[in-house]
Amino acid sequence: MEYRDSKEAFENAVRTGLENPENYMYMYSIGKNDYFKHMITRKYRCIEREDFNYFIGNSEGEEE
Repeated sequence: MEYRDSKEAFENAVRTGLENPENYMYMYSIGKNDYFKHMITRKYRCIEREDFNYFIGNSEGEEE
């Protein structure tokens, strides 16, 4: 779990279809997803991050 800049999380969420963002709170991020909680219903909404890139390193721990 990580926390990122909530402004960036909301900008991404609106670009990807979150309606009425004023009704949500940014909670946290896990992997490529940001999680928002509706302020009245308390239901969570998961939004995929557009700017997320996986880092695949050398699993052996050896330098290349």
